[in-house]
Amino acid sequence: MPAQIFIPLKKQDVVDEIIPYLNVLARPGSQVVFLAAYKEEVSWMEVQMTAMQTGITSMARLKTLAANASRQAQLRSLEKRIDATRKALTNAGLTVTVEAYTGSVRNAVASLRDTETEMIVILTCPYKIVGRLFARVEKLLNRFRNADSTPLLVLRPHRQH
Repeated sequence: MPAQIFIPLKKQDVVDEIIPYLNVLARPGSQVVFLAAYKEEVSWMEVQMTAMQTGITSMARLKTLAANASRQAQLRSLEKRIDATRKALTNAGLTVTVEAYTGSVRNAVASLRDTETEMIVILTCPYKIVGRLFARVEKLLNRFRNADSTPLLVLRPHRQH
């Protein structure tokens, strides 16, 4: 059964580091959704330029147009970052989409989730304490030898029927 795989990305995340995990988790037909936290970056200058270019005088409408332009620019930047990865995943039979969100990752996933498919969320490890925990477990079990990889946390919520 294909899955829906959500990957929230931050600016410093290296997309190529996620590919080995996707190779294990994704099956042909799965959907990979890259999530970009959208931070509205609208300056007064952009609002003024939009007003001059469009002739619109409503401040609310001008802010909305400038905010949409900012969102589209951020999405284009992410699309460019994942272009090679997108091609590789598409060639492997996966569907790849890019979505922007505001607020929490949890709410973004909940709003985009298809309840009919299995859901997987891949998070890069944001906290040093979690990295230290992985290092201690690695040392204790002496099983994980790849020092070049970034620790990832894979969450697979149990379905309630």
